[in-house]
Amino acid sequence: HHHQHQGLVAACHRSANQHNIPVQYMTSLELRKRYPQFIFQDDDIGLLEPGGGFVRPELAVRAALDDAMEGGAKVKENVCVTSIEEVVEGTDDNRDSCDNDGGHVILHVEDGDDIMAKKVIVSGGAWMGKLIP
Repeated sequence: HHHQHQGLVAACHRSANQHNIPVQYMTSLELRKRYPQFIFQDDDIGLLEPGGGFVRPELAVRAALDDAMEGGAKVKENVCVTSIEEVVEGTDDNRDSCDNDGGHVILHVEDGDDIMAKKVIVSGGAWMGKLIP
């Protein structure tokens, strides 16, 4: 089953090269030296991305919200958006227009306290299809 992992490492290496991401192969000896807390087999290999890391999404979102609020944004948490309505100024029959100059967007929310905004960024994940047709 190690050969399967070697194929995965090779595929990751190709992908990194395609996207100009610097990476380096590591032998099992190098892996053991760098990561002594893990047990490596003699034929194990690794791929290290020196500039890589990880993000804790909850903390990243919290930091972004804090920055937004410091900039004057009002944040409503734990509110379900049920629909998004684009309103183009001066034309009721042109609702589907993507030209939002002078228009606004209304977020209809479950608690009835709808939100009006000039622009909206929608990141609904699995619920995207319910918000954006």
